[in-house]
Amino acid sequence: MSPSDQLFEARPEDTPISGEPRKSGLGRTGILPSQAIRALIAAGEIAGMSEIEEGQIQPASLDLRLGKVAYRIRASFLPGTKATVREKLAPGTFHEIDLTKGAVLEAGCVYLVPLIEHLKLRPTIAAFANPKSSTGRLDVFTRLIGDYQGSFDTVEEG
Repeated sequence: MSPSDQLFEARPEDTPISGEPRKSGLGRTGILPSQAIRALIAAGEIAGMSEIEEGQIQPASLDLRLGKVAYRIRASFLPGTKATVREKLAPGTFHEIDLTKGAVLEAGCVYLVPLIEHLKLRPTIAAFANPKSSTGRLDVFTRLIGDYQGSFDTVEEG
């Protein structure tokens, strides 16, 4: 058994009486400590287009990094459980902004900024996102949207 599997070893309460694994409903909740986050990174369940830096790993969370480009869009949206974010972005409905040299984003506008990190979670782990407090102090409202997700700030199990 790999170290990451040992951290997340199935317990009897993880499987309902029917014998089918839970798909949703968060039957077992909790926050992963930094050791478990490191194990998920080592197992490739959390990865990035560039290496995840040690400073991103906090005691019970992972700081996410913005990608190199932002897309100005008309309104926020959810892709739903049957589509990717890219599939929902109609060609020509957004303006692309290069973030590599810095950029000024307009107040009151909606931007979609892909993250450097991505997830490939096992069926027993979900993820939740919330902005750092400094984001709110800057009067910036952020939401996480993900491929095949029906709600903001959540990545369902698996």
